[in-house]
Amino acid sequence: METTGDPISLVEAAYRAQTDQRAWLNQLADSAGSFDRGLGLIAYSADIVPGYGLKLDANATRSMRPELEDALRTGTERDRDLGARSVQRARSGGTFSEAMGAEDSFSLLQIAGAWGCHDLLGVTSIDPDGRVVGLMVALPEIYTLSRRERDQWDRLAAHLAAGHRLQRRLQEAREARDAETDLGEAILRPDGHVEHASEGAKTPAVRTYLRDAALAIDRARSSLRLKDPDGALSLWRALVSGRWSLVDRFDSDGRRYLVAHRNDPRTQALAALTHREQQVTAYLALGHSNKRIAYELGLSESTVSEVGRRSLAKLGVSSRADLARVYAATMDESQTRAQLP
Repeated sequence: METTGDPISLVEAAYRAQTDQRAWLNQLADSAGSFDRGLGLIAYSADIVPGYGLKLDANATRSMRPELEDALRTGTERDRDLGARSVQRARSGGTFSEAMGAEDSFSLLQIAGAWGCHDLLGVTSIDPDGRVVGLMVALPEIYTLSRRERDQWDRLAAHLAAGHRLQRRLQEAREARDAETDLGEAILRPDGHVEHASEGAKTPAVRTYLRDAALAIDRARSSLRLKDPDGALSLWRALVSGRWSLVDRFDSDGRRYLVAHRNDPRTQALAALTHREQQVTAYLALGHSNKRIAYELGLSESTVSEVGRRSLAKLGVSSRADLARVYAATMDESQTRAQLP
């Protein structure tokens, strides 16, 4: 039972972000239907709150029996710490049984097993600001992902995080009546031609980055999405040059454009580091590989490697484990949110 589906449909849904959070989660759940294995799935957003565990924010289900949905929710709410540990261990794509092991997974899956669910495919994204978005596919049997599947879900996790971040940023802009953010920093045709660019996107180098990204997205959305879904997914990076997400916008006459919205991750301000170094450091602290960070930020793997090496030297740490501790220390105050019940 391979967990194959249509990954580009899920990516497209992630960037249909000009809506509220519940509608956005419903889009994700609907677009992930090709991954359903007969028991349904859940898209959700949450926070990991120090001293509390996993605090669910909102969720949307597709084709799931109400009894199974209630069982999964009850199990998660009963053991919030287990939910937080499963998110932290998964980090991207994987099954619940793989991430947690037999002992930890037993309690939740025992409850869900009464309704035929014996494992969960959990696609989990933790953004550097502590926000979580995920997709849980109920599975009828214990399952271990192949390397190919794991790579695919790693990339999908990057897009879910970027789409969730963009959805929140655009909603904040609408609430603040910030028309400039809502309009984006550049407008491109699908062929990559830049129709308009604001100050931050006017340089020839940036225009080239945006054009190449637009062409890559157009290629990913072509027949390649069915012939070679992994190849299509590899073309569509989560960000362009660590700053922009490209989003569809249709003119009144039906013409399609791509709008470049600023969507870089919100990271902790470490005075010793440049903005790019802060970005790479945040993802290194989350345990992401150089390859995955390159995909998440739309940079080359060699650039990520060099920036990471330089960042560790500036912070005076010699390993990623030490870096994670330094970064976590800066997050303590900001992650203690006023969201507790």
